[in-house]
Amino acid sequence: MNNTTDLSRLRPYLINRYANNPHVKLLHIQVIEIEHGKAILTMPSLPAVHANSFSVVHGGSVASLADTAMSVACNSYGKFVVTLEMNINYLRPIPLAKVIKSCGEVIHGGRQTMVAEATLYNEDNVVVAKARGTFFVTETIDCK
Repeated sequence: MNNTTDLSRLRPYLINRYANNPHVKLLHIQVIEIEHGKAILTMPSLPAVHANSFSVVHGGSVASLADTAMSVACNSYGKFVVTLEMNINYLRPIPLAKVIKSCGEVIHGGRQTMVAEATLYNEDNVVVAKARGTFFVTETIDCK
């Protein structure tokens, strides 16, 4: 696989695909950067969308951001994936009306399964959560 050539076609394809994903749109997640085995995504923590009953960001929103960042990192290998399992550690509360950054990275790129990690940061670049997931490869991406 020629990563440079593949990424030049994959990047715009994946950015468009995720920009039009209903769940990603609902949470206002944006794909910022894609490199081979890595992805950076952001999500604004909007009070009307992401708040829990304690007036901080809901853990489900954080988990969705982490899962999406890990999925995009896996997609950079030219593979579509679905999540088999995921765990997340919430290290500190995330205030509302801030931007959360998630950096996903593939740590195992197998033929049938992939493993990725995500580190999530607040606006002060402090780690607020860590996640790891196992993903099942469903098919090869065709960017036509």
